[in-house]
Order: sequence, then C-alpha cells, then structure tokens
Amino acid sequence: MKPYQILVFFITTVIALFTLSLVFPEDGVKISDELSLKFLTFDQLIKSDSAAYADISEIIGNSGVEEELEIDTLTIISDLTELVAIDTLRADADSLKRITHLIEFPANDKRNFNQFFSNLESLRSKKELMRILHYGDSQIETDRMTGFIRNNLQKRFGGSGPGLIPPVPLYSGKMSIRQESIGQWKRYTGFGKIDTTIGHNRYGALISYCSYDPLEIDVKSLPALEFRPSTIAYSTARIYNTISVYLSKPDTGYLSIKAFEEDSLIDKLGFEESIKYNKISWNFVQTPKKFSIEFEGKARPEIYGISLDNSWGVAMDNIPLRGSAGLVFSKIDTMQLRQMYEDMNVGMIILQFGGNVVPYMKNFKHYENIFKRELKVIKSMCPDIAILVVGPSDMSIREKGQYITYPSLEKVRNAIRNASIDSGCAFWDMYEAMGGNNSMPSWVFAEPPLAISDFVHLNSKGAKIMAEMMYNALIYEYNLWVLEGR
Repeated sequence: MKPYQILVFFITTVIALFTLSLVFPEDGVKISDELSLKFLTFDQLIKSDSAAYADISEIIGNSGVEEELEIDTLTIISDLTELVAIDTLRADADSLKRITHLIEFPANDKRNFNQFFSNLESLRSKKELMRILHYGDSQIETDRMTGFIRNNLQKRFGGSGPGLIPPVPLYSGKMSIRQESIGQWKRYTGFGKIDTTIGHNRYGALISYCSYDPLEIDVKSLPALEFRPSTIAYSTARIYNTISVYLSKPDTGYLSIKAFEEDSLIDKLGFEESIKYNKISWNFVQTPKKFSIEFEGKARPEIYGISLDNSWGVAMDNIPLRGSAGLVFSKIDTMQLRQMYEDMNVGMIILQFGGNVVPYMKNFKHYENIFKRELKVIKSMCPDIAILVVGPSDMSIREKGQYITYPSLEKVRNAIRNASIDSGCAFWDMYEAMGGNNSMPSWVFAEPPLAISDFVHLNSKGAKIMAEMMYNALIYEYNLWVLEGR
C-alpha cells in the first residue's frame, strides 16, 4: 500500500469512528440481558471523564492498628502496574484517624447490647467464658478482621485463644493457630455446593463439618488432628488452657479417641452407641506446645469444630463462608445448632454479608425478605443475644476506563439494613465507614495499598483498619452504656 493510500485509509477510519460516536446511543446497544455493545460518544471523546472518587481525607489520620506480619491468601487478580492511571485521593495507612462510624439500632433499642455489655463486665468476676461468633464471606477470611477485634476485646475484658476453628485447615497461612490434619479427611458444608449424599443437614456453628471414611484408614497412620500456637498470631491468641471438640457419631460402630500433649497420652475415650451431638473438653495448666487427637475404630465421626480458649473471658470465632450470601441458617438443623450455641455460651453474633450478591442481584426486595428470614431463625434460637449485621464494603466495577461503585451496591446495602432494623437487629454500615461511593479505588491506590487490585477485597492492612473502626463503634456504645449508669 502506497503512503497516500495509508493516509486516505487513516482519515477515512477516523471520520467513520467520529460519525459513529455522534449516532451511537450513550447507554449502548443491548444484545442480551447480560451483554451490551458500547462505544465512546462524542461528548466522551472531547471531555475529560474522570470518576469522582471519594474524598477519604476525613478517614485518614493516626491509626492505632498494630503492625503485624501480613499474609494474604486471596488471589490478586492483576498487578497494580497493569491498572489504568487514575487521578484519585490515595489513602495513607500511617495516618488513619480514629473516626467512629456509629452503629444503628432499631428504634434506638439497645436492650440486648446493654445485656451483652453487662455480661462482658461480669466475666472476670464470675470467671465465665462468653463467645462472639463472627460470620462473613471471603472479606473476613484468614482471621483478618476478627483477629484484631478479638485481641482488643480479650485485652480489655479477659480471655485468650483463637476460638472455634474447623478440624481441617482451610488456608495455607497459619494466622491464629498452626494446625495439621493426618488422614483422608473430607469437609462437608451447608453452603455453596452441598453434598446431598450425606442425608442430613447437621453442620453445627461453623456451617460445616469434617469426617473420614473408616474403611480407608491406614492402621500405620490413623486419622489425627494436631494444633500448635502460631508465632505470628496476635498475643492473646497464642494462649489457651481449654480445648474442646464438638462432634457426633451417627452410627453404632466403635470409636476410640486418644488425646496427646506433645507425645504423651493424656486421655482415651471409647464410644459404642450412636451420638447425635457431644462436647469433649480437656484443661491444661499452660498452653500445650502441641496437642493432638487420634481417631480409631469402625465408626465415622462428624467433627463440627475444635475450640481453643481460656477458661474464662471473651472467645471470638472467625467463621468465613466463602461465596455465601448469608442465607444458610434456615437450611440446617437448628436444634443441633441451638444446643451448640448453648454449650458455647454465645453472647453476640456478627453477620457480615452482601458482597457476593452485589454483582448479580436484581430483586432487592426479595433479598431483603430472605435475609430477614435468616435473622428470624437466629433470633428464634437466641432471642436475648446481641446481633450486629455488617453491610458490604465498597466494590468497584470498571467502566469506560474508570473504577466506579457497583450500581447495585447501595440497593443491596439498603436491603440488608432494612432487614436488620425490621428484625430488631443492630446495623453497621461498612460501605459508608470506608468512605461511601467510589471509595474502594482510594484504598487500592493507597501507599501502601489497603485493598487488593480486584477492587473488592481489603488486604490484611486494610482489613485491620476496618476492624479497628468496627471495634471503635462497639466500644463507643459500651462507653456510652457505662456513662449512662449501666
């Protein structure tokens, strides 16, 4: 092709694209319900279209977050160097202010929270143990938010240990406890893809349990679970003197359970008859350097969790349900769950969901109603405990070269808030706490980054900042209760 022909082709192409920009609809051409063809309009070609990112300078200040070794197990979608350069206010982790975004209560009714605060204060004198269950989606995985809140509550009100954990480790990172499983253990969940061959819906407080096939046992390597304190955990999580196992044995085959401290046998238990649910505990003078449980026999036990706590004080459990929208409690055996809650003396439940439905939800009233159903189920089991519902964080979708808040996010947040308040539960708005509309880019592009480049998940540093804000909101209400004369 000759030079003048190349020039003519170039000019013709530019004119064609320019003409197309004049007539192409701004909202694009809808091809299907999930696919639209879009093209830059004339106004977008001649104007600077820079998204107005949230000014989080009021959030940025002096942070009290402890510096810890950071381990993230979430997959990084893309490296920050691959992102489009965006002019945005960047968060400065070293100067996060202690701004308290308040908890909202239904008709200002704080009775259950006041009772929770009263129970907190009496733990030390009564030498009782009270649990807080922190349920959530992948935003709370690896104890990233729960660990900070637990550490601060235990330092203030007593208690120690990482709390209730699954029998088999879910992640490679050993954040709050080091654990190993020996043998062919399998995990069954009451959320996500459910194995319908098990024939029941008993999943316990973790909404999952672990088991093994006794026919596949290698006598030279019996099924076992091992636990050691983690050297990178918060200080209070490294200390525990009470270990409990929550389990059932549906069949009548013989089951032997041996408990070891280091390599010394400290207890041996045998079970012949079927057991629907049971709790076994061991107490120690000091934290065992290694504790292990060995299983033998023809029975197939179902292990719902192992708790590692102090004998009194606050216990707080990290319960991430990856991919879940929080609609799980109405689908499992609530009689068993109620018994487990009673055994653990649950004083508060935190529910942190919503992020998994933001990209797909269209019927927001329906989600509000079914989330309300879940709260009703929980309140029927635990009518007097404090329930705190946490809304989703900001999440960004890339559009026209910019990162903007998902259009459905505030509607999902509103649905969760309405369900919470209508059900008599407290609500904490994580979305507004982190800066509201278009705030996630400010956290992603912070120096150092406070969120990962999928523009959905906070990293470990950002999660600690958000956990501090949540903790501050809770302690603000506690201090107010104290000032008002308890």
